[in-house]
Amino acid sequence: MADHPTDPSSEPMPAEPWAARTTMDVLEVAGVDAAAYLQGQLSQDVAGLAVGGWAHALLLEPQGKMCAWMRVHRAAADAFDLVVDAGFGELVEQRLRRFWLRTKAELTVRPGVPALAVRNWPVGQTAPDPTVGSNVEATPADRLLLAPVDWPRHRGFDVIGAGAVAPDGVRVIEGDVGAAALLLARVEAGVPAMGSEIGPDTIPAAAGVVEASVSFTKGCYTGQELVARVDSRGNRTPNRLVRLAGEGTAPEPGTQLSVDGTERAVVTSAVTDVSAKEATDAVPHVGAWLGLGYLHRSVETPAELRTSANTSATAVAIERSDVTSR
Repeated sequence: MADHPTDPSSEPMPAEPWAARTTMDVLEVAGVDAAAYLQGQLSQDVAGLAVGGWAHALLLEPQGKMCAWMRVHRAAADAFDLVVDAGFGELVEQRLRRFWLRTKAELTVRPGVPALAVRNWPVGQTAPDPTVGSNVEATPADRLLLAPVDWPRHRGFDVIGAGAVAPDGVRVIEGDVGAAALLLARVEAGVPAMGSEIGPDTIPAAAGVVEASVSFTKGCYTGQELVARVDSRGNRTPNRLVRLAGEGTAPEPGTQLSVDGTERAVVTSAVTDVSAKEATDAVPHVGAWLGLGYLHRSVETPAELRTSANTSATAVAIERSDVTSR
């Protein structure tokens, strides 16, 4: 996905199921020690994950800051797929190999794997099996993964692999327009992304991903102390991720927003919303922009913010929906 497209064209996002092409990095961990090693490194209870199951997990640095937010798929009893935003697979590999000594498993990184992100899939309708109809036994590099996506307002799934095709009747939005539609869906859902909302200094609770990604009943894992300490204090962090909405041109990531002349928020993602037909709680300004950003804990929502460079331009901060999946 393009990091920060801000002009998706004048075409609104479809209300019916649609898809956009993107790429993801996939790491494969396989071997007799795969489950035990990942259990000690990831925040999720991957050892208890059923074969074929998916879960979100955090990979943390020893001090508890974020290395990556990922999806974990148990392909077999001793084999796992780790799916992370494109461009971050090497970072995950380096972090995992830091404590790899004498681990009886193989770690393989496949960067830039093509994927088809299907969104607005009907609730209750089963996603099609992407392997049905294949007459050729796929090699590991050619496997298709079907990853569920539970974005609020834009639920669906990702078909990950070079042979991904859209289900019957699903329109594929191509190119930059598709990338912008996917960004708009992510922002509307309040879902953070690596490189935008999640970086090396991110506290997991501030990004709002702890509930979906952390098991508090499993054993120890690297970096858990900070997660547990912040959780015991009510997950109150110096800043928190919120949704933003404003009029005019979408601001660039990094734009500071102020309250009464004091900088209190920073934009991390923003996109022009040409699909809004009427103002709602999620889209308070019609024909405007939507975004995500970090808001200082002293500011309650909804809050009116102004850009530091243009005090006449306003934005509104809104609490995100709970993130259940990415």
